[in-house]
Amino acid sequence: MYKRLSIALKNPKVSITLRLATLTLLGSLAWFKFKGLEFSAALIEVGLMSPLLAAAALSVANLSTETVKYQSLLGKNRIDFANAFRSVLAGMSVGIWTPNRVGEFIGRLRYAPHGGKKKSMGATVTGSLLQGGVTILFGCVGLAFFDFQVDFPLDLNLVLAGSLILSLALVVVFRRGPIAAFRRKHVEISGSQISVAFAWAILRYAIFSTQFVILLYAFGFNGTLLEAFSGVFLLYAIQSYIPGSFLSELGVREVLAVLFFSSFFDNPIGAPLAAFCLWSLNIGLPILSWSLYSGVKKLEA
Repeated sequence: MYKRLSIALKNPKVSITLRLATLTLLGSLAWFKFKGLEFSAALIEVGLMSPLLAAAALSVANLSTETVKYQSLLGKNRIDFANAFRSVLAGMSVGIWTPNRVGEFIGRLRYAPHGGKKKSMGATVTGSLLQGGVTILFGCVGLAFFDFQVDFPLDLNLVLAGSLILSLALVVVFRRGPIAAFRRKHVEISGSQISVAFAWAILRYAIFSTQFVILLYAFGFNGTLLEAFSGVFLLYAIQSYIPGSFLSELGVREVLAVLFFSSFFDNPIGAPLAAFCLWSLNIGLPILSWSLYSGVKKLEA
């Protein structure tokens, strides 16, 4: 199946159609998001531009970390950073059209090493599972520390104990038992590769969580750092497991941002704006850049 998908993606008509659809989609989203909003000169002042530039720099770090994580899971089929980076962007361009980005592995097949299509697919799926495990783990931490501003009976020790149990369960799932046996036999990813990739997943999580916090403060968040990070942790955990969400959770994150953070803003519109800027930096702009770059390359060929 993955061989047929890879061949289809190399077809010029399929490739160009997918890129045109992506460009149309992103342009439409930008139009509907910003239509009717009035942007004052304050939006381009240094006070806002500095955190936006910092968040943009972290976007590059986020993509680079995902690339290295993917490389670490390829093992002996490892490809160079440039091709791995292209593979990640190609995966994002396809994954945006599928529920919960489950189709990312399809796009990455295009740059998979010769004879390593199966390994590429396994590395992509394993990396996603590890990133999801990290998201749930930190979501438990967010649940323990976030101020819901209502009387919510929650035992901190119980939540932390649950987080510890979850961490141990993740270790068992990936290093022991039938799933681990299947992974070693069919995907050929060792326990040491899993450990390295898990470390990269934690670093990547720290990067895009920090991005969100920077953007929240840039748009007027007036809570504490603990409230910001714990809210972000909890938001990521919920949005990542809402079934069937398309367009890389676009819209879901904005709604959750309003629910979690609106009370920390003098102007509640700051919460969804921060969430949309995060989506634009981490998903929208990379996909747009990749679509333009690869489209030009196709025309030159």
